[in-house]
Amino acid sequence: MVELLPAQKETLEKIKKEHKYPIGVAKINNALYLYEVKSEIVDGKPKSTTLYLGKLEKDGTLKLPRHKKRHNDAKTLEEAIKIRQNPKNNHMELYS
Repeated sequence: MVELLPAQKETLEKIKKEHKYPIGVAKINNALYLYEVKSEIVDGKPKSTTLYLGKLEKDGTLKLPRHKKRHNDAKTLEEAIKIRQNPKNNHMELYS
């Protein structure tokens, strides 16, 4: 279990209320990163889909990610899944 400061706990609870799927917290090199995670069983095998939400700072602020691919620009995991399933969507559409 990852130890959170009070400001970080407050931000995490607010983010959990805004999203449909569970929020995962990863601690990498003393920094906390948030992901929205959808897990399901497909053809008898577990499948997880994640969406990176950003870095949780010590003061409780969320540093939003800068994505290069369009499917990562989605605000929710459901939006990202829809964009990924449509083969016409690619990162070049962002610049047209």
